[in-house]
Amino acid sequence: MLRGHGRAETPGSNVAVVALAGVTLTEVAVYLPEPSEVVDTRDSLAIVLYGGDHVAAEALIARLREVLPAMRAGYSWSDGEATLEGLVHVARQALATGRQGSGFRTDFRDQAG
Repeated sequence: MLRGHGRAETPGSNVAVVALAGVTLTEVAVYLPEPSEVVDTRDSLAIVLYGGDHVAAEALIARLREVLPAMRAGYSWSDGEATLEGLVHVARQALATGRQGSGFRTDFRDQAG
């Protein structure tokens, strides 16, 4: 389902995930940057932006809102210390809580100690 199960790409590399609802893959495909990957679940899309951060996630959401204003969105991002599955989960939580365009930075190294 996701490339690089486990840690995101390499330690220290940014990965962002944008969760979208109210849109289809066909509607958003033309706007997706490279490299990215799409996880299509029954109730939302999760766009994995390899090399992306919160700025990239917010920019993609803003671009999509211009053409798909009814869409709902949430995002998460990490500097490579979170799992991709965890990032998808957090992005979908942001979407579910109605924090449209809000995000969570998930850097688990800051919590160790």
